[in-house]
Amino acid sequence: MAGRPPDDLAKQFAQDTLTLTTHELARKYEIAESTVRDWRLFCKRSLDLEVGYGVPKMHFLDKKEDPGPMDDEDVWALMARMSAQRDMERKAQDHLTVVLDEPLPHAIALTGDWHIGMEGVLYDEMDQDFDALAGLPGLLALGMGDYAHNPKVRTKPGESLYRMILPDPDQQYRMALHQAQKLAGQWYLLKK
Repeated sequence: MAGRPPDDLAKQFAQDTLTLTTHELARKYEIAESTVRDWRLFCKRSLDLEVGYGVPKMHFLDKKEDPGPMDDEDVWALMARMSAQRDMERKAQDHLTVVLDEPLPHAIALTGDWHIGMEGVLYDEMDQDFDALAGLPGLLALGMGDYAHNPKVRTKPGESLYRMILPDPDQQYRMALHQAQKLAGQWYLLKK
């Protein structure tokens, strides 16, 4: 009789399995917990009754209360403080006032978007342009970024990797520096 409940208790036992734990069933029916498992299997397989495993009773020792969503004004103020802090930490300069103390003529060369390492770049023409600018009196070169093509491989779309001729970011920067050194003493970099 240990492997199956008495006929008059089977339906009630199956019903109780949906809400009581194994320990609670054992106490209610005054049987061992291993017998509860046997009775459960018998009701399910032999009597085709729906059985469950109860709703576990639990409590949390360290559960924190949900503070709910932040007030929109608080979120806005937090974003403004974070933005101001990031502006203070930025190393790049996005505007520049230049005062030229020497007599004219002066020239400003704006240069960027070199994308060293990518196919399709006019490398010969770029080399000739830098050679022509090198040493020109009164020339101020403003570097505007994107000298290497793919220095942050994981942040670029995958398709940009397929057209690389110099995929190593260190080599890309070395070649960009090779060109930039032609204008040594004439540079001001706006962005990295």
